[in-house]
Amino acid sequence: LAAIRARGGRVVVVDPRRTETAAVADEHLAIRPGADVLLLAAMLHVIFTEQRTRLGPLAGRVKSVDALAALVRDFPPERVTVRTGIEAPAIRRLATDFAAAQRAAGYGRVGLCTQRHGTLAVWLLQALNLVTGRVDAEGGLLLTTPAVDAIDVLSRIGLRGTFDRWRGVARGRRECTGELPVAARGDEIQAAGPGSVRALITVAGNPALSAPNGARLDRALGELDHMVAVDPYLNETTRHAHVVLPPAPPLARAHYDLALNVFAVRNVAKHAAPVVPRSPDERHDWEILGELAARVLAPRVFRRPALRAAGQLRPDRILDLLLRLGPHKLSLARLREAPHGLDLGPLQPGRVAARIVTPNGKIDAAPEEFVREARASRRAEADRGTNGDLALIGRRHLRSNNSWLHNSARLLRGDHDCTLLVHPADAAQRQLTSGDLAELQSDAGAVTVPVEVTDAVRPGVVSLPHGWGHGRDGVRLRLAREHAGASVNDVTSERFLDTLSGNAAFNGVPVTLQRRP
Repeated sequence: LAAIRARGGRVVVVDPRRTETAAVADEHLAIRPGADVLLLAAMLHVIFTEQRTRLGPLAGRVKSVDALAALVRDFPPERVTVRTGIEAPAIRRLATDFAAAQRAAGYGRVGLCTQRHGTLAVWLLQALNLVTGRVDAEGGLLLTTPAVDAIDVLSRIGLRGTFDRWRGVARGRRECTGELPVAARGDEIQAAGPGSVRALITVAGNPALSAPNGARLDRALGELDHMVAVDPYLNETTRHAHVVLPPAPPLARAHYDLALNVFAVRNVAKHAAPVVPRSPDERHDWEILGELAARVLAPRVFRRPALRAAGQLRPDRILDLLLRLGPHKLSLARLREAPHGLDLGPLQPGRVAARIVTPNGKIDAAPEEFVREARASRRAEADRGTNGDLALIGRRHLRSNNSWLHNSARLLRGDHDCTLLVHPADAAQRQLTSGDLAELQSDAGAVTVPVEVTDAVRPGVVSLPHGWGHGRDGVRLRLAREHAGASVNDVTSERFLDTLSGNAAFNGVPVTLQRRP
């Protein structure tokens, strides 16, 4: 980010909170939570009406651009100003500057997709990049060429994603790539009749703290007929397990990153050898899961010779094969000769065409399913004002990772991190000052939290970090229990969803706040 600014570029952050990134940006637009989809639609409206579109290197590879233009025609900046909290001139300037820049990229991650219209917002962000020529272009969005191309491997064996092949038994939630959204888990466990979930295996997970309406899910986990946890911790979730299988510690196993290299900012490859030996009675995750699979599926599956042989393949053999078949023709032996990793060069344009696996070989700028959902919700969202209630958003900390680093003495040093950020105007209205305890309530539940008054959040917005809430019986995390905090997912709801994907909306949750006596 500093290098972009040093070259004369601009960094604009759109976020309800003045984040660490916003603090070093050229401009911060404090949007109302959940309104990103309207801001992006308005920006696209400006770009289409002012004829600033250009497809760049993907011209001829994109369809339905006219349908996208027709959809955003109803979203001039003036119409979305109240809902977004951003003035129309600022929206117009942002759109025209983005379209006119020689090089630009729109980037959004967790905050963008975990809201009421998260799927539509992510789509429109990529559509913005697409119609302004930022995709597969230098200075815009480029794809990696990883040593092990996981996406290519999955595509070659036919795993290109699925949607709505089947539905959950409880509320008819739609399948996506063989999975149901986490918001459906409690319903699927507590559903009556055949098809409900009666057994569960968790692997390094803590859904009692990480899933919406965690208090309800916590109760549902206690109703399972059988639960197995592959986890080193006895935490808020694994305390319900009938069997806990702790794997060998991370430093006792080799590591090669298959996932994050796909999203890297430069093509690299590194294999890390184990740092410490494992004990004779310890098993790696893959050994535990392989044994569970053999016992659960045998003899129905593993009696087949080919599958039985596949079950004996070790990760290092699989990795070596994938490296040899990959675009850089490496081997595990070559990586072991370079303990600090290999630099495989910068990202290069020209990768997108090979990634398009649609039947007609084109990118659909306006998929029918997305357009239908956008039309169904556009009028209510664009015209909806604000009713004076507060909107809850999450946040992360540098010394914390989800729920599992709160038992580290080194990382827990300093001030207590689980505080509710409240704008001074909202705090004054409720007679709150920093350090006061307040009750945060939603349709799903309520928690008591210490208040931190700050102008880092916009008026009408409160922020509580996720991953806390360790003060429960049966949890064997001494330091975490001493700094228990409150679980934000005790006030998020499994009914407050992104309609299209069925995933929970963790940002923009309607809440009330009042001082505790």
